[in-house]
Amino acid sequence: MTRKTVAILIALFLCVLFLSTFGSFLTGFAVLDNEEITLKNYHYPFIKNNVPNSLYIVIPYAGEPEEYAAYTRIARSLKLTNPLPPEIVTDKEVPEGAHNLIIIGDPCNNELIAKELNTNKCNIDLRKGEGLLKLINHDRTSTLVVSGYSPDDITKASVVLANSNFYPLRGKEIRVVGKVGSLSLYYY
Repeated sequence: MTRKTVAILIALFLCVLFLSTFGSFLTGFAVLDNEEITLKNYHYPFIKNNVPNSLYIVIPYAGEPEEYAAYTRIARSLKLTNPLPPEIVTDKEVPEGAHNLIIIGDPCNNELIAKELNTNKCNIDLRKGEGLLKLINHDRTSTLVVSGYSPDDITKASVVLANSNFYPLRGKEIRVVGKVGSLSLYYY
């Protein structure tokens, strides 16, 4: 190899390294416009190039066991080929700045859900037996709320999300009903 070829290869390597390290900061967190991002695109914008895209999974500070099982289920499904799962924090530990968030719980035990949905109703006007997946897009980030009428209903919503390749996700809000193993989705 000539010196020129070696110099070109080193320059290409450094460019790739730079873009993979600072790419999200320079190109933005999302590639699609906010109107184009729906649950049909899930795992995007939370995972970009098989790496968590400034993603935090937010669990309640004092949550139920079903909520902890839900975050484990979702985090495992998001690992894809990346050996490291997304960062998991409580609603009291979310770092400052713009981040993509998957928030688990209800407005009474996770203050970020109350803020995102602009409600303090614990059941979020859901019927008994309903789980909720709601995508909220912001300027450069997105938030996905995983909630339900009860902790068991949060489990239903997390099962659908964790097994998204088996469920036809679309739109920005999905209600999940039924028993685990025979869940039905309703789109709003």
